[in-house]
Amino acid sequence: MGHGDLGVSNAMQTATATRNITRDRGLLARVRVSDAALAFFIFTTVFFNEGELVSVVSKVFLLLVTLFECVMKRKSPFNGFTVACLIFFAWSVASLSWSAVPSESVARIKTFFYQLVCYGCVSALVIDDKQALKISLVAFSVSSIASAAYVLGFQGIRFTDNRYVDGSVSSGQLALCIAFTMLLCIYEWRKARQGGYIALLVVLSLALLMTSARRDFIILLVFLVIFSTLGSGDIRKRIVLFSICVLVAVGLLHAVLNIDFLYQYLGRRIESFLQFAFAGGAGDASTEGRARLIEYGLDLFRSSPMLGKGVGSFEALFSTTHGSWQTSADNNYVELLADLGIPGFLAYYVPLVVFLVRRLRGITSASIDVQFAVSGIIAFATIDFACVWFFSKCGMLQILFFYLMAKSALSEKRIEEPVSHGNMVL
Repeated sequence: MGHGDLGVSNAMQTATATRNITRDRGLLARVRVSDAALAFFIFTTVFFNEGELVSVVSKVFLLLVTLFECVMKRKSPFNGFTVACLIFFAWSVASLSWSAVPSESVARIKTFFYQLVCYGCVSALVIDDKQALKISLVAFSVSSIASAAYVLGFQGIRFTDNRYVDGSVSSGQLALCIAFTMLLCIYEWRKARQGGYIALLVVLSLALLMTSARRDFIILLVFLVIFSTLGSGDIRKRIVLFSICVLVAVGLLHAVLNIDFLYQYLGRRIESFLQFAFAGGAGDASTEGRARLIEYGLDLFRSSPMLGKGVGSFEALFSTTHGSWQTSADNNYVELLADLGIPGFLAYYVPLVVFLVRRLRGITSASIDVQFAVSGIIAFATIDFACVWFFSKCGMLQILFFYLMAKSALSEKRIEEPVSHGNMVL
C-alpha cells in the first residue's frame, strides 16, 4: 500500500472521528424522551417503594417508550443479561408445580415478571448508547443522594437495622444505593482525578455510616482493593497497589472498631459479626437472626436439593415455623438453594461466572469500564452471604449496569479496532 493510500486512510479516519464527536455533542445537546423515561424509572425505583402510583406510572412510561424505540429503531431487549434472566424466570415458573406455598410463588413470579420487563426495557434503551448509559448512571447517583437527603437529612433518622421509614426507602436499600454511588465516584475519580469526587465520597461516607450498614461497608472495601489493583499493567505495581489497598482497608476497619463515634454507628455491628463468624461469639440480635435463617434454609435445601421448595417459599415457611414476620434468608446462596434447588442456583450464578471468566482475560489492559464492572460483580458476589439479590429491585438494577458498562466498552473497542487499522482494511 502506497503513501497515497495511507493519506486517504488517515483522512477518512479523521473525518469519521469528527463526525462521531459532532454526533455525540448533538446528542448531549438535545433531550430525548427515552432518556427522560430512563431517569424517571430509575428515580422512582431508588426513591419509592413498589406499588406506589408514581412507581407504576414510571414503569408504564418506560415500557411505552421502549416499545416505540424497538419498533421505530429496531432495538432489541435481548442480550446476555436478559436471556439469563429469562432462563431463571422459566425455572421459577416451573417451580409452581412443586411449590410448598403456591400463593407465595405466584406473588414472587409476578414480581420477577415486571422486573424482567423493566430490565429488558433498560437494556434496549441503554445498550450501544453511551449517552443513555451516562444519563442512567447520573440518574441513579442523583436519586441515591436525594434519598439520603430526604431520609437522613429532613427526617433526621438514624438507622440501626434494615427497616422501613414512613413508606419511603428502607435502610438496606438506601445503604446499597449510596454504596453504588460511591463506587461510581471512585470510578469517575480514577478517570478524571477531580477533587470534587473526593468531596462527594466524604459526604456519602457519612450518609452510609448513619445507615449502620456493615454489608455495604464490606462491598466498598472489597471493590476498592480489586479496582485499585487493576489500575496498572505492571505486576510489581499491582502488588504494591494491592498491598496499599489492603493496609488502607485494615486501617479503616481498625478506625471503625476503635473510634467511639464510628463504633456506635457501625463498629459495634461489624465487631458482633466478626465475633460470630470467626470466634464463635454470640453476636448481636441481627447476627443471631441471620444464623437461624441460614440454618433453616439449609434444612429446606437438604430436604429437596434438586427442586427446592418453590420460589418465594422460604419466607412463608420460615414465618409459619418460627411464628415471625415474613423475612428473606439474608443470604443469596441459601435462599436460592432453598427455593429453587441446585438448578436454580446454577441458573443464577453460571452466567455471572461466565461473565467474569470472559472479562478477566487481559483485564489489566482492558478499559476502565470493564475493570469497574468486574470489580463490582466480584464485590457483590463476595457479600452474597449477607443479602439476597435475585429479587432486589435496586441490587439487580446495579448488576445490570455493571453488565451494560462492560458491554458498551467492548462494543466501542470493536468499532475502534477497524478504524485504527483502517489502512489494512482498505
